[in-house]
Parts: sequence; structure tokens; C-alpha cells
Amino acid sequence: MSKPTKYQPLADYLNAFHGREVTLSFAEIEALVGPLPKSAYEGTFWSNGKPLPFRPIRLIQQQTGFASYFQSTALKVRFERTKP
Repeated sequence: MSKPTKYQPLADYLNAFHGREVTLSFAEIEALVGPLPKSAYEGTFWSNGKPLPFRPIRLIQQQTGFASYFQSTALKVRFERTKP
């Protein structure tokens, strides 16, 4: 089992969410995990794909079964369930 990261509260939130998709503002995400890094303001931070050590959000996506879609103009992220 992997070591918990600062993003574990976001994973816990998504795991407890029973809907198909949810959109969270950066403020809502930061309320869960604390301040986001500058890289979170770029789409690649939230991109879906293979987990990489420097992209912990990808590991959270894999663990929770949610894909994420960055909405740059609104500073929001839409999480969509990819696994039942």
C-alpha cells in the first residue's frame, strides 16, 4: 500500500461520493488538502494517465476511479467516475 499524501483527504472525499460526477472549486479542494501548488493551475497537473511520482493526483485518480478535468477559466476541477 502506498504512503498517504497530502491529497488523501481528496481521495477520501471522492471515495465517499456516490454520484457519477462532481465539480469542485480550487477553494473546496484546498479546504480538503491545504494550499495547492502553482502547478495545479496547469492542466497537466490534473491530467489523466499513468501515476508518476511527481504527479500524486494521478495516483488519487487511480485509487478512486475518477478522472479529472481541469476548468481553467473557472478554477474548478470536474471529477467523473470511470469505474462503477
